[in-house]
Formats: sequence, C-alpha cells, structure tokens
Amino acid sequence: MSGSAIVDCAQGVCKATGCLTGYKFNSSSGTCVQKCGDGKCDEATEGYDSDKKEIICMKDCGCKGPSTDEINLFLKGTVSGIQYSSKKWITASDSCNGTDKVNKQYCIIKGDNSYALYAISKCPSGSECKEGACVKSTPAVILGDVDGDNTLTTFDAVLVLRHVVGDATLTPDQQTKANVNSCENGGEALDSFDAVLILRKFVGEITKFPCE
Repeated sequence: MSGSAIVDCAQGVCKATGCLTGYKFNSSSGTCVQKCGDGKCDEATEGYDSDKKEIICMKDCGCKGPSTDEINLFLKGTVSGIQYSSKKWITASDSCNGTDKVNKQYCIIKGDNSYALYAISKCPSGSECKEGACVKSTPAVILGDVDGDNTLTTFDAVLVLRHVVGDATLTPDQQTKANVNSCENGGEALDSFDAVLILRKFVGEITKFPCE
C-alpha cells in the first residue's frame, strides 16, 4: 500500500507508507481502521472508527474474555475490549437479568477484529441467577416429607413406622424430616406418633405439625 492511497491521515493512525501496525486501510473511507495485528495499537491508546467518524479509545486491540464456546452460565465472567455496538472500549461483568436470566459477556471475532458482546441466557431448570451467575436453587425442606418427593403422602408415614419397628433405617436427613412432633435440641426419638401426625396432616385434620 502506498502513501498516496491514503487520502485521510489526520487521525494519527497512518504513516507515509501506509497504516501503522495494528491497523488496516479501508478503501471505501480512505482511512486506516483498527486491525488486531500484534495486539497493540501503535499510536498511544487512540484509534479512529471510520463508521462513526470519531476517535475512540483502543487500548489492546483484542477482546479479552470467554468466547462463545467457553460461556459458563454457572461462572461469573468479565470481558475487556471494544464493544461491537458502540465501538468504545468497555470492561463489563456478567449480571443478572431478573431472577432466572443472566447477561453473559463474551468475545466474538468479526472480520479482522474481536469485539465484546453480551447475550441474555436463561438459567437451566432448577437454578436461578445470583450475583451474575446461575446457581442451583435450594429446595425448601418439607417437614414430614420422608421420601423426598416434595409432598406428604401415606408412604411417608409408612416409612416412619418401618423405622420405629426396625424394619428399615432412615437416613439422618430423613429422620430430621420425620421428627414432626419434637424438634428442639435435635428432637426426641422417632415413634409411631410422628407417623400419626403425618397422616393427620395428609388428610387435612391438622394444618401444621408441632414443630412448625
């Protein structure tokens, strides 16, 4: 490329024989525009955006952050680079968009350059967004739900009775949920009355357990 081909060198990104390292010649605008060559902009931290006709802060030419293949909804990420829409330098971190969506920042290559973009992604089922990342939701513990199916049934009472008579052994977590009669200081030992209370609540005879 000869110097005569460059018709506008007022932006400080050109030299007599062509564009500075990190820039390329745009024949339609007749100017030198950003190109990530060695990853650095030669002219301090300024560059010229031929589309917007303005000087912009370039810093390192390349976008730093996860690519589309590296996006992890469960990990908060950060990107630094030229934002594709505004052509301005940004540093941005992932953020929540409501309780079930996350604004994920990432880098993408367009033409000769890499840019910072973001996409709104929905958290997977059973998770929610907190502090810029999806986290698995902690289900509410249902007292009396011994089998862990998130509802009270007669089978919960049966499991308690089998444990009391020695026909089965409940796990410590199951025993905690089965002990509906006495919760203070770890509660008393399970007995048949816990099973009776579970049945009474199941049929609607009571609305809550002594522990609630």
